[in-house]
Amino acid sequence: MAEQQKQKFTEKYAELWKFIKFTLVGFSSTLVELAVFYLLQYVVFKNIAHAPMPDNGFFNFLASIGLAEGLGIFYSYVISTTIGYIIAFILNRKTTFKADSNVVLSTILYIIMVVFTIIATAWIGTKFQNFMVAKGLKSLGDIITKPLVATLATAWTYPLNRFVIHRHKKPVEGEEAEAAEATEATEVAEVAEAATEAAEPAKAVETAEAADTTEK
Repeated sequence: MAEQQKQKFTEKYAELWKFIKFTLVGFSSTLVELAVFYLLQYVVFKNIAHAPMPDNGFFNFLASIGLAEGLGIFYSYVISTTIGYIIAFILNRKTTFKADSNVVLSTILYIIMVVFTIIATAWIGTKFQNFMVAKGLKSLGDIITKPLVATLATAWTYPLNRFVIHRHKKPVEGEEAEAAEATEATEVAEVAEAATEAAEPAKAVETAEAADTTEK
């Protein structure tokens, strides 16, 4: 009974169910990402966690959006974030959207989205934290900035994943015609079979009547 109710819900609210699965995948991959990040920061790269970053345009840009707090922290962030996004990509492709589009193209589009998301969320997060500091709410800002920014990012990451990255192949006109013909042929066969089954009792009656007449 519970399985039937679940199936009815997923069928009736198919789009909502996709969003729920997308959210669960994001939550799960984030947990893995955080675990890897803290392991790298406090164990693997502990000695260089706050080491100075290289002085060049690229790292100066990262520093301006809050992504260059220290060399070890930067390494930890890049590695853990990459692992988290890879997990999310695989799970969403295979389970959330069951996509069958070209995997190479999907990967390229996904990387573009990820780079944009990292830059956008880092910039927004830095601006928001600075605002909270100016209001004397630094502690509160440290707590709510990351989940707030992650929630905001869903406004573009979900539709991009759903409608651009993890798409289903659209059948070409020839394939659509073949599918329609196959469906029509199946329906005709089913009708013919039903008609044959319905006619069998009538034939049996006629045969029986003919036998009775012969006997008489």
